[in-house]
Amino acid sequence: MDPKAILKVILLCVVSLLCNSRFSNLHAQTDVDVKVKDVPAAIKNYINQAYPAAGKIRFFKEIINDTVLYEAAFKNKEEKYELIFLSNNQLGSTKRQIKFGEINDTIRKKVLYDLKKRYGSFTLIKAKEIKTNADKIYEIKLKLKTPEKKGFFEIYYTDAGVFILEQEEILKSIPANNTF
Repeated sequence: MDPKAILKVILLCVVSLLCNSRFSNLHAQTDVDVKVKDVPAAIKNYINQAYPAAGKIRFFKEIINDTVLYEAAFKNKEEKYELIFLSNNQLGSTKRQIKFGEINDTIRKKVLYDLKKRYGSFTLIKAKEIKTNADKIYEIKLKLKTPEKKGFFEIYYTDAGVFILEQEEILKSIPANNTF
């Protein structure tokens, strides 16, 4: 699949994972915790059937351009998952935290070569595999400390190791409480 088409898939199906006020043109509201009783039954049933060993599940709701998306975050057999459900309660994407070494050797080498070419020095924080109905992509979280870029970045690659997108992670400040 063409990298631009994959980018569209990311924006449509994984948008709540990427938005968090980073894509202001999408008019996204930040994730809001949702009580289990307020989550559609179809979503809860899907998770119970597909991930019977899932531990505590945190649900979030996000509204993007008047479209409601639900996110479920949990551990299943020591693996961390984030599922995005579309407005019709169908699964849009599955994000699973992986070890960078789990990526196919050829693809991993291609990604590492590209990262070194783009950034020189970096610290690899974690990797995630994102699956939609049609595609698989990799999210690589890095800490950069170069003259041009400092901070945390999420870098996206196709399952063929082709660069898709770089996204700076915006850390939200915690308001100070001056009462003692």
